[in-house]
Amino acid sequence: MVVTDTISVFNIQRYSLHDGRGIRTNIFLKGCPLRCLWCSNPESQSFSAQKSYNKSSCMDCKGCINSCPQNALNQDGRRDEDKCINCHQCKETCPTAARQVIGKDWCLDDLVDEVLKDQAFYQSSGGGVTLSGGEPLSQPQQAAMLISALKTMGLHLAIETCGYANWQNAEAVLSQVDQILYDIKAMDSTTHKRLTGVPNELILANARKAAQLDKEFIIRIPVIGGHNNSQENIQNTAEFAADIGVKEVHLLPYHRLGESKYENNDMEYNFHAYTPEDDELKDLKSSVEAYGLQVKVGG
Repeated sequence: MVVTDTISVFNIQRYSLHDGRGIRTNIFLKGCPLRCLWCSNPESQSFSAQKSYNKSSCMDCKGCINSCPQNALNQDGRRDEDKCINCHQCKETCPTAARQVIGKDWCLDDLVDEVLKDQAFYQSSGGGVTLSGGEPLSQPQQAAMLISALKTMGLHLAIETCGYANWQNAEAVLSQVDQILYDIKAMDSTTHKRLTGVPNELILANARKAAQLDKEFIIRIPVIGGHNNSQENIQNTAEFAADIGVKEVHLLPYHRLGESKYENNDMEYNFHAYTPEDDELKDLKSSVEAYGLQVKVGG
């Protein structure tokens, strides 16, 4: 991979109270090697900038259609990708921001300056910055440089990762942060591949190594009703966590909050699952606690 001084970002979320302690700024990086069937950020999967169209925000003024130099937009607002030259004139013309370009290459120095705008909130709450995605380890050199720069500012740094990366690249990033939020979707590799598109051997091997880095290490399990929420899977994950020295596990209930993004990005959401009820989550929580682990429901 060619190292550049820019990093591809698709969202900067300020004043977040999740994904780490205190008040945080979450930086969502573009690109992910997994294709989780329930992905709530489908716009994060590609490394390239993507065009998004939110039909519910459109006032049907036809400004985008009339402004397109290639006549690449039809009357219902959909784009002919063969004609589109990515001039983004449609976005510039849209008065309601129904048309967006998802993804921006940030100069690392400019991104650091952007993050430091909220430094007062970090200091007052004990918060900091969390790298998320997508998968931050998919831009390992850039993520490492960003974290190194932020570290000199004395900020608390966390990363949310699935751990699917070459260990050398992963270690360069994970060794610099204060907190690692490590997702494990399924302990059975066949199930993991069905749900995410990749097997889990590399993820589990990297988890063992990352747990030895003397960082605050938390395993997070997305609880997807009807897919990975069996007692067997949850207990196997808890056993693995205890075996590698993890102290805390988070159970993240499945939700459908990102479903509308699929239509906006010309993608289909065909996944069927349910959100576990409180009683089920309570039982799963007890199963994990039986291994001597602290458990939190939610991030």
